[in-house]
Amino acid sequence: MKILVASSVHIWNDNRIFHKEIKSLSNKYKVEIHAVASFKYKTVNGVEIVGLKSYRKKIYRLINWFRLFFRILKSDCCVVHFHDFELLFICSILKIITNKVFIYDCHEEFSKVALTREWIPKIMKKSLSVFVEKIEPSLAVMMDYVIVANEPSVKNFNQKAILIRNYPILYEFGNAFNYKTQGRIKRILYVGNVTVERGIWQMLESVNLLSKKRQDFRFDIIGRIDPVKLVDEIKNYIIIKRLEKFTILHEHLDFQEVKQYLISADVGFCLFSPNERRPTLIPTKIFDYMCFGIPAISDKLPQLDQLFNNVNYSLAWDRTTESSCTNLLHRLLDDFALRKRYAENGIKLVINKYNWSTEETKLLQLYADIEELI
Repeated sequence: MKILVASSVHIWNDNRIFHKEIKSLSNKYKVEIHAVASFKYKTVNGVEIVGLKSYRKKIYRLINWFRLFFRILKSDCCVVHFHDFELLFICSILKIITNKVFIYDCHEEFSKVALTREWIPKIMKKSLSVFVEKIEPSLAVMMDYVIVANEPSVKNFNQKAILIRNYPILYEFGNAFNYKTQGRIKRILYVGNVTVERGIWQMLESVNLLSKKRQDFRFDIIGRIDPVKLVDEIKNYIIIKRLEKFTILHEHLDFQEVKQYLISADVGFCLFSPNERRPTLIPTKIFDYMCFGIPAISDKLPQLDQLFNNVNYSLAWDRTTESSCTNLLHRLLDDFALRKRYAENGIKLVINKYNWSTEETKLLQLYADIEELI
């Protein structure tokens, strides 16, 4: 059985799409992925990767919609597994004119995401959110299956949704904390999409204040920066605040490269702007931090309290106090025993509960059921 994975938004080596779902599926099925890439074609571990251009202006993503429409139409695949809300429009048409099986993999609650995105004009946010809330389940009902990444999204699609959480792969875990020895340069890390909504200015301001107290640290920012103009704004801030020595801005890296930074990191950021603090949001980066023994500084969110279930793993900062986050950073970097205790608690949670193996089983069972029907 051949599977075509499609995304007009995500980069081809996205952690959930490629390193988890595709790698799990490719052990049994032939898989090809059509997604954003800097190349036209290559093969990785038997998986065919067909690139889509990345456009600076989001309106040009329409070009990739048409590319994907005709690629899917011409493909001899049995299953189309697509990952973006915007592709529901073309896949609804393709569902009518082909006999392929369509799976919609919904990563987020897009109706709520629309309210927080800076690139969407403020006057349009509410109406766009309402539109998405209405149209998404209406189009998704035409699909054969819907996969969601968190519990609140299940209710959006009724009984049709299959919950496959974005937990870390268990084999990625090693004795990561053993590498985090005392008496060296401390590493602060952020991994994920770099946006205003994901707290980039809160992180940079905390690091700026920290640099006034100590010099023995570095802050690594890893992820795609959106929108593009934010790149220059961040670089200018770093120069103006004289943070060149402390802050390293990386481009989007493959997860295999990111792992080296996770192994050496002492503290991880998991902050949000006030507009992004959705009551249903559980950031997936928190699981990667836990997996590699990295204590986190996070917002005080009820869903994180429920996730940790009274296990001390992260420190929540007080948003009303400007220096709160900086003080927590200073405390964690100074206290090796505290970092070690929090790290061990996070690793135990991953080993015992929050890992990809249970989610992989559900994904493979879904495809086994499809294979029986074809």
